[in-house]
Amino acid sequence: RILGPVWGYAASGLFAGLVSSTAATLSLSTMAKKDPEIRGPVATGIVLANVSSAAAQLVVVAIACVPLLLPTGKVLGAAAVVGLTATLGAMLMPGMHKDSAVMELESPLALRSSLKFAGLLALVFLVASLAGTLLGDRAVLGTAVLGGTVSLHAVSLAISTLADGGELSISLAVLAILLGFLANMTVKLVLVAWAGGTRLFLLVAPPRLGMIGSAVACYIWLVR
Repeated sequence: RILGPVWGYAASGLFAGLVSSTAATLSLSTMAKKDPEIRGPVATGIVLANVSSAAAQLVVVAIACVPLLLPTGKVLGAAAVVGLTATLGAMLMPGMHKDSAVMELESPLALRSSLKFAGLLALVFLVASLAGTLLGDRAVLGTAVLGGTVSLHAVSLAISTLADGGELSISLAVLAILLGFLANMTVKLVLVAWAGGTRLFLLVAPPRLGMIGSAVACYIWLVR
């Protein structure tokens, strides 16, 4: 509220994305549907939530598996740069200033959220480890995709931990995190369309697709 709608929604999305970009996407999309006049500012907040989420994955990787940081940083970093550039450009455009209610988010330190994350992390870690041992690389990638639809943080941490322990190669770990990222982005695009409507989707989709495309292109460049 102090920053105004344009910078306020941007800041809300940026910081909320560090905790849960999916929750931020759903919350902001719902607000935009209730008040269509704030679609522009809300769209920037949604995209920035994904930018900060991509950055958060790099922090997770850096803590869990340092050798994985450089290749993953190039892939997710490319996506973050595209999203940030598109958002800053949109924020400088006229016609985005409209007062509205303050966004409400669940505390990232809430016990229920922490327990859910811990449980999901344990599940992803267990399934990915067993899949890699019993079924091979494809099963690990499938687990990353399924996990990414729920929590990209859990996927990044589980895959990085397995890579650090030598159970996954660095190249396979990068691909698994990328697939988790793509699954997560796809789910959030669906959420925007469902909770925010078609017009908000049309605002959010181009930068989101740009982020997806840049991440994929960077990965292809790395493995070529």
